[in-house]
Amino acid sequence: MAGPSAFVIEFVSAKAKQPLDVGKVTLGTSMVMPGMAPMKKSATITPDKTPGRYLAKISFPDTGACQVTVTWDGPAGKGSARFSVNVR
Repeated sequence: MAGPSAFVIEFVSAKAKQPLDVGKVTLGTSMVMPGMAPMKKSATITPDKTPGRYLAKISFPDTGACQVTVTWDGPAGKGSARFSVNVR
């Protein structure tokens, strides 16, 4: 949804199916609009009390297709994932 949004990011071990503390997590978005420079935003992310669970807040600037990149760096190693979402 365009505007302020809150959501949860959870990391789970693929092998053990248990929550996985991944350390520092960042989330950035990029939204391409015709004739304009990409609109970029970053989420505010804080660890929850449950290991592997992170609380995120972001304000999406507009509706439409948005590229999301999540990165992590901690006890489980470094990594990233990129995916698309449709902001309504």
